[in-house]
Amino acid sequence: MAKENEILNFIKSFPSYESHYTRRDTSKRYLPSDLSVAEMHRLYGDKYDHSVSLSKFAQLFGTLNLKFKKPKVDTCHKCDLLQCKIQVAKSEELESLKLEQTKHLDLAQQAYDSKKNDKGKSLNDTTLKVFCFDLQQCLPTPLLRTSLSFYKRPLWTFNLTMHDIATNQPICYMWHEAITKRGGNEIASCVFTHLLQINANANHVVFYSDCCPGQNKNSFIATMFAVFMQLENNVTIIDHKFMVPGHTHMECDSDHAAIEKKKSSIKIHHPRDWYQFVRTVGVKKKFFVTEMDQSNILDFAHASKNVFTWRKVDDNGDKFNWHDIKWFRFTKEYGNIYFKTSLSEEDPFKCINITKRGINCVKIKDLKNCYVSPIKINTKKKSDLIDMLPLVDEIYRDFYMNLTSEDMLDCHPDLTEYDENNE
Repeated sequence: MAKENEILNFIKSFPSYESHYTRRDTSKRYLPSDLSVAEMHRLYGDKYDHSVSLSKFAQLFGTLNLKFKKPKVDTCHKCDLLQCKIQVAKSEELESLKLEQTKHLDLAQQAYDSKKNDKGKSLNDTTLKVFCFDLQQCLPTPLLRTSLSFYKRPLWTFNLTMHDIATNQPICYMWHEAITKRGGNEIASCVFTHLLQINANANHVVFYSDCCPGQNKNSFIATMFAVFMQLENNVTIIDHKFMVPGHTHMECDSDHAAIEKKKSSIKIHHPRDWYQFVRTVGVKKKFFVTEMDQSNILDFAHASKNVFTWRKVDDNGDKFNWHDIKWFRFTKEYGNIYFKTSLSEEDPFKCINITKRGINCVKIKDLKNCYVSPIKINTKKKSDLIDMLPLVDEIYRDFYMNLTSEDMLDCHPDLTEYDENNE
């Protein structure tokens, strides 16, 4: 029994995280995806002289309410589920399932074809700019080549990559969690910063992203586009098009893969080490990096509620459902947002008016900054960072010592609804 308690305590010594997507009471916690039962068993053997079998170790692990965070995968959960159903379906169900599968794959291909067509147009039209954007998985800071890092919570560094599809130029917007979080306001602020820097001759801008509701398909992002269109600029149309869940591979994913591949041999002591490293990743195209700070992070959530009114029905009186939207269009028409539930050029746009009574324009001065002081981190994380300081270059130690902390929910930013709901 003493040995079993030792093993259980060893397993509990690894930092685990709650999911910030949790919608119900649960005690489940998640371990990082680069860990496994086998790796934990190996580390246990390194630490203690006496051994235990992997099967016994796994049995004890199973008594704890722990799961491993799922790494990003290239397969589509819906495709996999439909294929499983088709394999065991009775004859009367088979045709319906195959029809659903074909419809899903056709929608996915329609999104890829739309992006390809927009790219072709932008190659021959300098007034059209086409981008895709996505968040990279969190970058642990410091990044140390020692087993100690398995037992300690890192500071997370974030990277939103914007990829110019015509020029193949990656532009990375980077920050760390003591500057700001990694939600809708932050994504909107990165895209807004990018738009402010766009070529003056561009009058039509198209963005592609996945449809994650917490980051890309929400009123914060839509409000940001509506605000930008009221500023003095040459852009007359912004389109925001969404890829199909499970079929979201874009050019920025290749940028992230290049970063992941080259990071295997480096050491990172400070978030700026990540910024400098990313600048060196490109071969044919150097990666541009914009370092985001709190002055860049605008409160589009506040503007969404106080400058605009997001109604539940469109101008035709039909229900406005965020989930069904595949394409948003923003123009200089104040308060009018156009949308489609497909990416077909032939389908007509619908319209929803989001004006609030008494407000007929919006300016940058109407936007508030999200933060006026550094973000506090979790107290346990601060303690773990201090424990790692002997392995960090001395010139960076004050950075970690000066981080402010408080007791708070300890979430892993990369945890998704898929991790929690598809077990």
